[in-house]
Amino acid sequence: MGDAGGPHAEFVSYDVGLKQVTVNHHGTTTTSKESIFCYLDRQLRERHIDTEGLPFDFNGGYAGYLGYELKADCGANDAHRSPTADAAFIFADRLIAFDHEEEIAYLVCLDDEITRPAPGNG
Repeated sequence: MGDAGGPHAEFVSYDVGLKQVTVNHHGTTTTSKESIFCYLDRQLRERHIDTEGLPFDFNGGYAGYLGYELKADCGANDAHRSPTADAAFIFADRLIAFDHEEEIAYLVCLDDEITRPAPGNG
């Protein structure tokens, strides 16, 4: 379970016909001409962090969907158009990770010196 309202969160959508990724980060929208696969691959590499010291091997990521229209990016014919985004994802920087084997829930937050509140302010 995650939240897309934190300082590192983003909402990503993709139009396969335009080959365009649109990213909304706190009200600022940017676009790039690339496939959703290239965008996600690059972002996951850039966002990878050392998880040493955590009780689980989890590095966060994107949650969302890939529509059937993305088959056109994989070599098939572009036979269908959709009125909705062909792919959409959120990067949640605040989430709850459930360990069902151990019956434990972890609160996880992506943080850095820039977004961390000053002592006593948060």
